[in-house]
Amino acid sequence: MKKNQDQKINETKCEQPAETIVEKKSEKKSRSTGFNKTIIIGRLGQDPELKSSPDKVDFANFSMCNTSIVNGNESIQWHRIRAFGRQAQLCHKYLRKGDLCCVEGRIDIQTYEKDGVSVKTHAIIADRVVFLSSKRREQTPKSDENGGNAELNNAHDSA
Repeated sequence: MKKNQDQKINETKCEQPAETIVEKKSEKKSRSTGFNKTIIIGRLGQDPELKSSPDKVDFANFSMCNTSIVNGNESIQWHRIRAFGRQAQLCHKYLRKGDLCCVEGRIDIQTYEKDGVSVKTHAIIADRVVFLSSKRREQTPKSDENGGNAELNNAHDSA
């Protein structure tokens, strides 16, 4: 299409020529354009370990694995999970190795040096944890009245 036709189409849809739209988008350079979200359903590889930061913020670390079939072969992925605040306390209290849960959160990549070599690690910072099944069902938080599973949303108490 010719430039005049492009402008005419944009004017009928947006009532602005394309050049004006591009200028406005470029004015918002400080705005984030990324999206970092992951959802994992899997089993815990260890009991959650509860710790407290120097700022007195509780956090729990635990590992989770999930399996999938890739080219006819079973593939196992391990993930480090970190929960904060009340969510961390409840994960520590109710989750145990082997329990099935769903974690929704964001990937956090850390870099550090070990013996002069740069090492990258990743963890999933949990925004939400849903307890799906437990071998100790009688000790888990009560399900909602519709028979759903216990769900924890991260409030980031002081984070």
